[in-house]
Amino acid sequence: MRSAGFEVQDPSDDQVSSGTVTLPADADQEHARAAADECAEHLGVHGADSAMKQKWIREYDQVASCIRDAYPDFPEQPPGQVGWDDEEYPPAADPAFQQRADECTRKYSPDTKTQSVG
Repeated sequence: MRSAGFEVQDPSDDQVSSGTVTLPADADQEHARAAADECAEHLGVHGADSAMKQKWIREYDQVASCIRDAYPDFPEQPPGQVGWDDEEYPPAADPAFQQRADECTRKYSPDTKTQSVG
């Protein structure tokens, strides 16, 4: 990613083994995605198959639903993703929200590793 012109931190071992990529928030996302795909190909990292992606979509939908049980105004999430920004969803800054999100993730998507971005 650095050779493609992006300023990035070295990934953790968990990020490497899981294939988790966090694109730089201030970057052109299309350019960053293309660079990340090229890096993955070069390193021999392959994406998840469609069955795994469908599993994630179901799990993350359950996580979001669980969060909405306590926070009914929690925004709809893109398929296969759960995320929030404290500025866009202020309740997310509350430690009780984070605790609820962690509980829901452990219950419905136990293999998910969470990370802070920003």
